[in-house]
Amino acid sequence: MNEFSGEKLPVWLRLLTIIGLSAGLWGAIIWAFVLLFG
Repeated sequence: MNEFSGEKLPVWLRLLTIIGLSAGLWGAIIWAFVLLFG
């Protein structure tokens, strides 16, 4: 069970986290633009 040391995340999980964070960031930016200029 030493494979789950905390640093060795699966590649797909790492990509999913990056995609989720970037999607949330873009969503917040678009939402801010809609609130300001909509």
